[in-house]
Amino acid sequence: MISLYTSSTQDGLISHFAQVVNTHSGQLFRPTFILTPGISQDNWLKEQLANELGIVANLRLQRINRFFGWFEFLFSDHTQPDKFSNEQLVWVIFDLMGTPDFRLKFEELDKYYDKDEIKRLALAEKLVRLFDKYQDYRGEMLSGWNDPDSEDWQEYIYVNLKDRFDSRFAEKSQRIQFIHEALAQDGNQELLKKELGALYVFGSISLTAGFLELIELIGKFVPVHIFRSDLGIFNSESTIAKNWGNSSKNVIKHLSEIENVEVIEIANSVNTSNSLLNKVQKNIQTNDPILINSTELLSDFSLEFHSCHTRIREVESLYNYLIRCGEEQGEFSSRKCLVFIPSLDQYVGPIKTVFDPAPLKFPYQFVTGAYSSEESFWSALDAVLAFKQEDFTAPKFFQLVELNAIKEGLGFQDMELLRKMIAKAGIRRDFEGDLELETRYQSWEYGLKRLMYGFLMGEDDLLYNDGIDEFYTCDAVEGTQTDELIRLIYLTNLIQGIIEKKSSKKSLNEWLTMTSQLAEELLKPVENEFAQLQRLIVQFGISDDLDSEPLAFNTFFYRFSELLNSMEIHQIKGFGGITFSELSPGRVIPAETIAFMGMNFGEFPRQDSLVSFDKMNLGEKQPFDPNSRITDQGVFLEALIHAGESVFISYLGQSDKDNKELPASTVVEELLDLISGNNDLDRKELILKHPLHSESSSYNQPDETKLKNYLIRVQVAIDLNKTANGEKLIGLENQVIRIADLELFLRDPIRYYYNRTLGVYYGDRSDSLHEAELFGLDNLEKWSIKDQILFSDTEDNLEQHRLELVRKGMIPLRNSGIQKLNSLLAEMAELTKFFKEMGQPKKTTITVQFNALGSISVEVSILPDGSGIYYTVSKDKPKYRISALIHFLLLKESGNEYPFHYMTLEGRNQILGEFESAKIKSDLNRLIEHFVKNRNRKTPFCSESTRPMETSIQERSIGGFREALESEMGNREFSKNFFPSEYFVREYEADFFENDEVLEELFHNHAIINEMLNSYFA
Repeated sequence: MISLYTSSTQDGLISHFAQVVNTHSGQLFRPTFILTPGISQDNWLKEQLANELGIVANLRLQRINRFFGWFEFLFSDHTQPDKFSNEQLVWVIFDLMGTPDFRLKFEELDKYYDKDEIKRLALAEKLVRLFDKYQDYRGEMLSGWNDPDSEDWQEYIYVNLKDRFDSRFAEKSQRIQFIHEALAQDGNQELLKKELGALYVFGSISLTAGFLELIELIGKFVPVHIFRSDLGIFNSESTIAKNWGNSSKNVIKHLSEIENVEVIEIANSVNTSNSLLNKVQKNIQTNDPILINSTELLSDFSLEFHSCHTRIREVESLYNYLIRCGEEQGEFSSRKCLVFIPSLDQYVGPIKTVFDPAPLKFPYQFVTGAYSSEESFWSALDAVLAFKQEDFTAPKFFQLVELNAIKEGLGFQDMELLRKMIAKAGIRRDFEGDLELETRYQSWEYGLKRLMYGFLMGEDDLLYNDGIDEFYTCDAVEGTQTDELIRLIYLTNLIQGIIEKKSSKKSLNEWLTMTSQLAEELLKPVENEFAQLQRLIVQFGISDDLDSEPLAFNTFFYRFSELLNSMEIHQIKGFGGITFSELSPGRVIPAETIAFMGMNFGEFPRQDSLVSFDKMNLGEKQPFDPNSRITDQGVFLEALIHAGESVFISYLGQSDKDNKELPASTVVEELLDLISGNNDLDRKELILKHPLHSESSSYNQPDETKLKNYLIRVQVAIDLNKTANGEKLIGLENQVIRIADLELFLRDPIRYYYNRTLGVYYGDRSDSLHEAELFGLDNLEKWSIKDQILFSDTEDNLEQHRLELVRKGMIPLRNSGIQKLNSLLAEMAELTKFFKEMGQPKKTTITVQFNALGSISVEVSILPDGSGIYYTVSKDKPKYRISALIHFLLLKESGNEYPFHYMTLEGRNQILGEFESAKIKSDLNRLIEHFVKNRNRKTPFCSESTRPMETSIQERSIGGFREALESEMGNREFSKNFFPSEYFVREYEADFFENDEVLEELFHNHAIINEMLNSYFA
């Protein structure tokens, strides 16, 4: 009553499988039991059955352990037997190893873990996994373990577990024995036939002796139908089939040897394609030669090998390959693409980085098979529990706030507002801080007081004493924004309370109760998440009738954290489309396009991690013993055979440090050898080597058929050297331009593109959060202090001003702050002298209409004599001249007829002279039009890179401009007048300016800005 169906393809299997299921379907409401290796196979199987039969329902797809549990449930009057879960067993063994008898008997082990609870717990974990493995592969050895006083510590623990807990200790051999005994009882055979009807096994399920025994047993009473692909290699003489096919061949061999099994070979359709992929597949199955020449290889996209420098470049290469395949085939279905990665977790970030903003959107999903770094309720709970006292720094705490589960649980809405609040209040580290060391002024408790009293009093920088602290209020919120502040205060106090609770030992169940309450109060899990958490707690905890020694929190969390992370295993995340999955048994299904990423040497095939006290390492290997290397080779072969149209393979083949060549996985190297060995081809012709940067000019060359990059937006040079006077400004209808945006764009449009358009910051945010005590001052911090003390009497009241700045979090603590303050006062001597003579300027806001519907508002400084002024507490730089020019043009356009001063730290006072109103209007319009047209693109320019290249600009020499740029970029660390932004430098290093059109646009932008600045400034 056992039938084994084999086929070289999954398509052939599924068609026959559907017929068998349809033929043997019994009662309408009886479920159809199908054993499968995993959820990938489950979803594909249901979809294929629906395609074949039109409709399917009441399928019960299960793994083997769940199926064993169903038997116990069926023959135990539909009650679930009270068995230890593996998690509970870990704690039982942990307690047993801590007893005086065990410590005295096994002194070497006792010395190993001594008083270290985590070491003892880790050993208990390993032992539970070993016992589970022994039951699958060394059942005979376990059956001989009967001595409760054994000198073998593993046998001692195993026998004492059986003696002490009897039926609660679930031995797998007992499960088979239980089924045997149950089926020998009257009525149970008929019950099995009624409830099961037939059993189906589909896909690459791992074989064990227990599984085969169960199949033979069930097959005596109900039909069992096993469907397994043999990959068509059973009799192949191919080198690849011999090297990689052992796993598949052994499985088919053992299944064929089941008692009374009927083997049915399903005929397959013949693939007539002449592609390289099909030739490789035929070679593996029949040893046919692989014939292809260099010319044919250029136009064959069916099997490609891509060598990259980084993971993100691998993902970009995959994206471009899929676009190219779509162009070649006329269409591309993302649902028919399957991507395998040995270590998926390392690629989640790069995949999102490339696929989410790409010009052509592909839907995708992740099938997780290992611990995932993806955000979820589980990862948030893990992060909260892991938070320690020393983690109470501004950046680390803000990372906690940004977790989606916390944001949604507490109702946080405005992350930017929170960031600005924390930065403005000067919060850096520690919950309370130390008043004597002055770290109190940078603590969370002190900073949050400043924010709350600032809101209550509605005033900034008001000195107030609440009876505990004296502080300057920080008014950073208004109206409903206060809710964000209250939530922040609540969260900090809650986290501090948890940290205090973690300082004392508690029983296992007390820790679990605290965790459950925390999750419900803080994270507000949805119903199914909370139900899962309660099940996890039940499986993890110890029943009340068992004693558990008090545990330090770190001991409890060591194990519980692993369990929280494991909740992400074997889940599907996403919305269909391309499937990214771990490369592991049970994940392979047929697909038109199959890709392999991360196929690096030493990472795949994986090696078994051996435990020194694993008894399976002793004696001869048994037929079903697991071997990671052989299994991985078999999985790779299975995926390669099941690819329909194309296969993409990528690996880190070049060092991103020195471009040194790196080997690929051994399976990739063997595949390359197979193809090149069948032809007069150099292996290098088969490998597509990608440059380090995606902006490289190597891409998209006219004679290049494969090295394409569809992620590059071709830049079109824009000639700004034209008059805008009298022209209609394009795209300015209903525009209100922020002066800060206009200034940033004209100073550094690449930075503007990243900051404003993409929301990406490279460590230059004014509201960035810091965790270290303030020691030195960066340029921005110096600028803030200079700006605050410029018009004050700081020299006469130094200590008072120092303490004020310390309380505001603006200056280093104690003596270091005094030294910094004196140094800054000396730097500002000339600027201070100027304002003592001219008087303190007043701020006033003007609004300029630049067309019928658009406007710009700007706050300008007016001296007592009516003159306008733009001053900076920094040295003279092109970026300040650009800002001064904008202020000057807008002030003149508003009708101000007084002189305009440009004053810098050096005390140099430039007075901008008289200019014709037509020129002022024209230049202002040109700048605004440039901003509106280009603000949403990566426009090449940086004001701080203009001076060294002025000669080539004046000579209108693009060649000289390129040479000057390369020279200055190569020596920028030693330059005194070349200070390109990090954004400009990154684009240069990414070969952005290698494109001739981009370089020409950079040249023109520099020429225009230089010409305009030179026409106004002496």
